[in-house]
This record gives sequence, C-alpha cells and structure tokens, in this order.
Amino acid sequence: FPFPEITGSLPTPSGFEYVDTKISSSNDPIALNGIEKRIYKRIYHNLPYLLKTKGTAAGLRALITSYGIPDTILRINEFGGKDRINSQDWDLKQKVFNYAFDTEGKYIVSSSFNPNTNFGGLQSPRTVQLRIKTRGIPSSTHLSQSLYHIQSDRSALVLEYTGSGLASGSYSGSIPNPENKYGTLKFIPDVSANPNISASLYLPFFDGNWWSIQTTVNNDHTASLHAANQINNDLGFNESSTVSGFNSAYYFDAGEVYFPTDGDDLSIGSKSYTLFSGSYQEIRYYKSVIDSNVFYDYTMNPYSFEGNSTNNAPENLIFRADLGTLLNTGSTTSVHPKVTGSSVYITESFASNSNFYISSSNFISNKETIHQDQVIGGIKNRITDKITTNDIIFPSGNTLSPLISLQQESFESSSYTPNADYLEVAFSPQDQINDDINSQMGYFNIGEYIGDPRHISQSNTNYPDLDTLRDAYFSKY
Repeated sequence: FPFPEITGSLPTPSGFEYVDTKISSSNDPIALNGIEKRIYKRIYHNLPYLLKTKGTAAGLRALITSYGIPDTILRINEFGGKDRINSQDWDLKQKVFNYAFDTEGKYIVSSSFNPNTNFGGLQSPRTVQLRIKTRGIPSSTHLSQSLYHIQSDRSALVLEYTGSGLASGSYSGSIPNPENKYGTLKFIPDVSANPNISASLYLPFFDGNWWSIQTTVNNDHTASLHAANQINNDLGFNESSTVSGFNSAYYFDAGEVYFPTDGDDLSIGSKSYTLFSGSYQEIRYYKSVIDSNVFYDYTMNPYSFEGNSTNNAPENLIFRADLGTLLNTGSTTSVHPKVTGSSVYITESFASNSNFYISSSNFISNKETIHQDQVIGGIKNRITDKITTNDIIFPSGNTLSPLISLQQESFESSSYTPNADYLEVAFSPQDQINDDINSQMGYFNIGEYIGDPRHISQSNTNYPDLDTLRDAYFSKY
C-alpha cells in the first residue's frame, strides 16, 4: 500500500498523516566512502529479492531504487506488443513528479478570454478544460465552492457538497455513508439572466484525487459539462450533461475569467460560493468543441493536449497554463504549441493583454501515474505490460478437417506488434520528444501516411505525407 502524505498542520486532510516531529539525517557533508557503503548495504540486504527477480523489470527497479533514484526520473522501457486495433488502450504507464497550484481557498489564477483574431475571429473559447483536486470532504464553511467565474457574472462552474461528511449510522459498528464523497458539479452558462439553467453531474468529486473537467458552449445556445477520473489504471467515472435555453452570446462577449473567482465569494441567486479550496493543473482554452475521446486522453494523461484530428492542436489550442505539470512555477506564459518556433506563428493567445495572473507562488508537489495513448510505432513502441489475452477464433460450420486447423488466426487476433526481448534503462531526449508527440497527436494510424499505392510509381525515396506531418510537428522547436 502507498505511504500516506505527511502534514504538520491540523486539521489533517484526507489521505495525510499528521507528524509533529520530523526526523531527518544530518545536514553535515557525507564522505563519498560513506555513501558507497550505504548503497552496498542496501544491495546486500536486497540480494535474495534481486536474485529471484533477475532479468525482469521488477528486479531492475529494485536495483535502481537501491541507488536512490526515483522511478519518476529513470524509467524502464519495454518495447513491442502495441495493439494496432484499439485506439484508446493507454498501454504506456509512467510515474511522474510535478507540481500543482494550491489555492488554499484564497489564491486565484486569471487570464483574458478574448482570443487572438488569428484563431478564427472568435469572441471566446468554445471549450475550457481544467484539472482539480479537492481536499476531501469539506468543512461546513466550504460546502459550496466556485471553480471558475467569467467576469460580469456571465458564466460559472461551481461545486456543491450535500453529503453527510464522516458521520456514521446510529448503531454500533456502522460506517459512513458510501456516498459521503459525492458532490454536484454545475456549469451555469448564463448566470445573470438564467441562473437556474445549468448542466450538472453528481460524482465523488470530494475523494481527494484528480478530476478532469471540460465545459463547452456553442453558438446554437447549447452548453455541455463533462467530468471523468482515473481508477486502477483505466478510465473511471465518466459522465456528461448538456443544457440549452439560454443566450450563448452573453458567454461569448466575456473579456476575462478567474479560477476560482476574483476577490469575494460568488453569489448566484440566494446561494453563496466560497473560493475553491484545492489544487488546479492544466487549464486550457480551445477554439472548437473538443470531442469526448480527446477528453478521455486528457483524463488519463494530463500532458495530453490533442485536437479533434491528427496534429490539430496547434490550430485549436488557444491557451495552456500548465500550473506545475511542466515543473514551471514562476512564469505566467502560455505553453500552447504555437508560442514557439517561427515568427509566422500565433505566438499571442489573446487579442490584447493576456492578463495571465497567478496571485501566489503557492505550488505543492504532486506524484501520480499517467497513461499515454500512443502512435503506432511498431517495435519502437514502449509498452508497460505486454501480457495479453486473445480470443480464440473458430471457423463456422461443424465439419472437422485434417487439413484445416479449428483455431484460426486473423488480423484481429494478431493485432499486436512483435515483441522485443530487451529492456532499456536510460536517459534519452528521444523519450521526451516521443512523449510530446503522443501528447500533441495521440493515437493515429501511421499507415495512412506511408501506404499510398501511388507512391510506387514515383521515384521518391521518402513519404511526402509523412514528411509534411513531421515538418508541421517540429516547426514548434
């Protein structure tokens, strides 16, 4: 079981252990000979396990850990075994270390909301994505919280808790209500004129884990809310809601947005919403309504910023505030794909001053497991778990034949690329580039770029379509 996080303050958040006396090693310099002896001692005490797991990824991980190297830095790569059929199997698992912006119920993030005219003359982004992490079951003063608020009460995303907290039943041995971590997430697209029209979802948002959220508004006066999380290395809760009957022009006329809100509590009707007390990561604005499949990749991998089609992100992603995922805790600059590279690119996210503002450098460390939806790269694909179970396929009919096997192979049952029987433990810039390609493009069939039969009659020694895709991606470097 994972060790709980440690805190020195009360009350103790869910998943944390209160420690008022910390014991640490000396701050005095340690001789190199002493460091070597420590490493040898760790290896010596782990020799039975290292011998038992010799030649496996688990054995290598134990040896690397003996040297004190975290698995978020030095990774073990296996190759081959990629499923060419399933487009969202998220078969590359990695542990990452990064940061998250902690509001503590008082700090905010804000930015402009009017995109650069080069993004198509939009008035406001059609899609907003963000990640949130609550502190668990809230106190009585934070039952209703604001997640984001567009200026002049144009739109708001709020989170309400109506559970029973940690209270248990009246009889001896009873447990808290299993739904005591549930809350209602509401997206109100037109707060001033139609505060009762909202898209809402009832899910365990107060479990103290990361949740991915997406809100969209269309010109046809419809809006949607989507939320999902990751459970046991797979997509967990996943719900969406759609609403209509409001004037979307009010949303598109907005000039600024605040996470959670600017200054005092937010009032909607007779209800007051305090500032969200928890963590934010990866706030994005897109010019189009983002598909659910792209949102799922974002849920499984917070670094994923795909568009609706292959390499569509540079044209679609207007603004991206990583808020710690890229280990950036000081700059207030967007990291969307076109912010770097050639001068002809759309380096500015907004029509005028970005107003990207973080009220405090209150970042906390974050460790989690992410899962990438990979491009099909054949034997070069890094796979975390190559053990697969394939369905046995039998021919139709009931006649036995000495010439034809009952068990047959088809492309579906042989859809996994060949395995390579070696492991890699290395630092490689290529891995960083591959991770970014997966994040920007996601899964696509590379055969569509190298399989054109018209290329047979040409004297080219390359693939023009693949070259175009390559040049488009690397133009941001």
